[in-house]
Amino acid sequence: MYYDLGRRTDLAQAAWSGDASEEAPVGRYEADRGRRPVRRRLPVSLAAATLCLSCLDLTWTFRVDEAVDATTVPAGTPLSSQEATIILDQQLNIQSESEYQEEEFDYIERIAVTGLTFRIATGSPSPDFSFLTSFELYLMADLDGDSTPERVLVAYQDDPAAFAGSEVTLVATGADIKDYVAAAGGYRITLEATGSPPSEDAIFEGVVAYEVEVGLWSLACR
Repeated sequence: MYYDLGRRTDLAQAAWSGDASEEAPVGRYEADRGRRPVRRRLPVSLAAATLCLSCLDLTWTFRVDEAVDATTVPAGTPLSSQEATIILDQQLNIQSESEYQEEEFDYIERIAVTGLTFRIATGSPSPDFSFLTSFELYLMADLDGDSTPERVLVAYQDDPAAFAGSEVTLVATGADIKDYVAAAGGYRITLEATGSPPSEDAIFEGVVAYEVEVGLWSLACR
């Protein structure tokens, strides 16, 4: 911007009124230097910012809880303290849960397991998880279409004291499992455990908590 040394101008008023055709008056200072009149427009940065704001998408997160069916660990099941043993293998499908189906969105940004709790089921001969010393929960899916499942650790518990009662909570790793959920063949959960053989059958069930981040594209950008 320049100042007209000979007479007052209304450049600011013209610029903010949106009249892009109005040209700046030429003062003596500019005329003496032979410059052409300056056409006032909205700053490029302001126009770009307006365009970007119109294309911002909306994202949010919601929680989905999925039940893990009752599983029995038979009495005498060998559980090595050195090598994990698979004691649970189930097919899950977060997309079938009502909390998931009720949401409307254009894309999924991220899915993560945020919590997992197992509890001894009613009627279980074994009253607690004291025969265990560690849990590791994995998701498995065929991601490449080559029939070779890949797996990712999503939760674990390695504190033996956590298994003293009838309920145990696993620690979530926060891994993004979006690709596993979207796998064409679905995904499975496998639970590996270490400990000692239970003296009685142990029946347990659980709940997996997911956090799903999704988004809607702005209408201006579709």
